[in-house]
Amino acid sequence: MKIGIIEDNDLLAKSLSKFLTGYGECIIASNYLEGLKLINQQEVTLCLVDIHLNYNFAGLELIRKCKQLNIQAIAMSGDNSEDVVEKAYLAGGVHFLNKDYILDELSSYFKNLQLESKGYFTTLFSEKFFTTDQTLQKNIKQLFTVASKEKSIFISGPSGIGKTSLALELHQFLNPQSPIVHINCAEIPENLIESELFGHVKGAFTGADKNYKGKILTAHGSTLFLDEIGTLSLNLQSKLLKVLETKTFNPVGSNETLRSDFFLISATCDNLAKKILKGLFREDLYYRIVNLHLNIPPLAERHADLEALIVTYTKQSPRRFYLKPEAKKILLNYSWPGNYRELKKILFHLSQTKGGIVSSNEVQSLLEQSSVKANNANINGNTITNINNDILYEQAKKLGLKNFISLIEQQIILHSMKLNNYQVNETIKTLKLSPSSFYRIYKDNSALEQI
Repeated sequence: MKIGIIEDNDLLAKSLSKFLTGYGECIIASNYLEGLKLINQQEVTLCLVDIHLNYNFAGLELIRKCKQLNIQAIAMSGDNSEDVVEKAYLAGGVHFLNKDYILDELSSYFKNLQLESKGYFTTLFSEKFFTTDQTLQKNIKQLFTVASKEKSIFISGPSGIGKTSLALELHQFLNPQSPIVHINCAEIPENLIESELFGHVKGAFTGADKNYKGKILTAHGSTLFLDEIGTLSLNLQSKLLKVLETKTFNPVGSNETLRSDFFLISATCDNLAKKILKGLFREDLYYRIVNLHLNIPPLAERHADLEALIVTYTKQSPRRFYLKPEAKKILLNYSWPGNYRELKKILFHLSQTKGGIVSSNEVQSLLEQSSVKANNANINGNTITNINNDILYEQAKKLGLKNFISLIEQQIILHSMKLNNYQVNETIKTLKLSPSSFYRIYKDNSALEQI
């Protein structure tokens, strides 16, 4: 790639050329005529253009020329007034950079340019984190462009939307030489998670028969992914904040201060802003973990993605099947509280339909029987609240008592999730469950698969 640098400050031009050496061949022009010749003859892909070339606005004319020739032009200036910024973009500039911070900003811009040229995002959005939503794609591209191991990343979004997949991809992108250290904070009982995070010494508590390193120390020099960080107690939030600020901590039962320097990715389906207002999450910790924030909207709000996923699955399913238009319409209009995870499970069951042609009745029946329709949990057309003992007995005989109880537990949890606006913490509190019990029930599909 050839990069044009049209700048009358010789020192800055040479600094830019040296900085951009790894991105392509740099050609320098120091005035309007040299710049015009460079644009017309050098077959450059991109130009950095000083707006105030030779103390006037000659650079704007060169940006217009770049636009005519389909050359990307980045405007440069030490003047950040609104009038100057507007003129640069109206002339056809694709970017406007303040000369005082230009090297930092250029690094992000060229990083994104390289990723695009290598087809990185095409692969990411088609194979690893599927989305056709242009706004979401733009936000993810921006995140990858500005991400660095010095900036913690926070991913929010409902359960089953792919936060973990994206976190793993971010780790692989930023820190591929080291393994990611992943912990789901909601799956570990409150009395054990401190030890799991910070480690402990032998004899620190009953059952601590040997020293344990802990996730934070294990993550030294690598990436720590704290999933469902919103479930941490205020006490643990305080200790985590100390680690992030000082990079030091004490294992449980020890006065020894250890050091751990890691890159943090955190995620949650909870609304942390609401938790802060209720005094359940520390505001200072929030601002420490949210250097870079990506929110992933629910699948139901991304209609194009939902339709594309259904089409892709039906085409790639080992057992091909056909969805009748009215059956597909039901799937498209469904709320999908379990997002990707739920959609994949339902489509798999539909692919096993005996006749291979799926009707609307079969789709509707499966949505009801699989206990994913949280607003009206059904068993063979009877809501749980209206089932008498004979019906309960017949269903228990059909599924087996253990599976039947598991099915009821799942229905109640899914219904409670909807009533609590899909907030995990509120559901756990409402049903008086431990986090580990909640996730055991929520993820257990064994009973559903037998229907």
